[in-house]
Amino acid sequence: MISHLHPYNINHLHDAEYIKRLGEGAFGTIKLYKCKEKENGCTCNQYFVVKCMKKNKRKKTDAYLKHLRKCLLNEYTIGTLLRHPCIRETLDVDFKDHCIIFEYCPGSDFLDLINENKLTMKDEIYYFKQLIDGVSYMHDIGIAHMDLKLENIMIDYVNKKVKIIDLGKARIFHDSLHISTVIKDRGIHGSLPYIAPEEFSDEEYNPEKIDVWSCGIILFEIIYHLCPWRKACKRDSLYRNYLYYRNNDKIDGYLSHISSRELILTMLNPNPDERCHLVDIKDKLIALD
Repeated sequence: MISHLHPYNINHLHDAEYIKRLGEGAFGTIKLYKCKEKENGCTCNQYFVVKCMKKNKRKKTDAYLKHLRKCLLNEYTIGTLLRHPCIRETLDVDFKDHCIIFEYCPGSDFLDLINENKLTMKDEIYYFKQLIDGVSYMHDIGIAHMDLKLENIMIDYVNKKVKIIDLGKARIFHDSLHISTVIKDRGIHGSLPYIAPEEFSDEEYNPEKIDVWSCGIILFEIIYHLCPWRKACKRDSLYRNYLYYRNNDKIDGYLSHISSRELILTMLNPNPDERCHLVDIKDKLIALD
């Protein structure tokens, strides 16, 4: 299955051993493999992850398989452009079995750790800063994640490292030759509580600002250990309350954590044109220490 992995970095994983299933979702399954010891003396015992896309048995048409291949190619291609310690490394793709191979990230996702109260507030902020470093790097080279949420942030709490995962919805919003030109997107991407309000309109929007909004939701969850609303639209009463407090200068009664208040308001600005860029908030993160 993984006979064509990149020879310059994982040539020794050809006859990998299946270890266990790590998870399953609407997209398919995540499986853990381990490099076997080889006759040539390789003894690295490296683990890696294989994401196998779910194949709909009722949709084995040429059009569906072409769509599946396109999704694989998009996630793989964008993944290979990213080289950052806070982003899970993309290693290879297998179109025959509809799989993508990634580095193995030991630990738990951020949501589980917060729900289980395994982290101090200081640790949570420390990991949030790593998240901002990783996403800022993506934005610097013109890539938006488009599905940032606590479940897509792996935490290796032994080594205190963050790994951003799941680039399946990632988009390129500018290229290196036209850095000031934004390639806009349209439609709804990501998980409902993290989706920015402009995604629910029929208009085009800047994908970069979508990530900023999602990071603002993540910061809110870190500070208050709850999600602020189910959906950022006026039909949602919790979101309406936020807009009321925000627009009537009563936000002090809504956001009680003083040192994070300005930052959350800046990131969760309903107007994407007034929403900050992640690079602009790095200095403000110092106040969260």
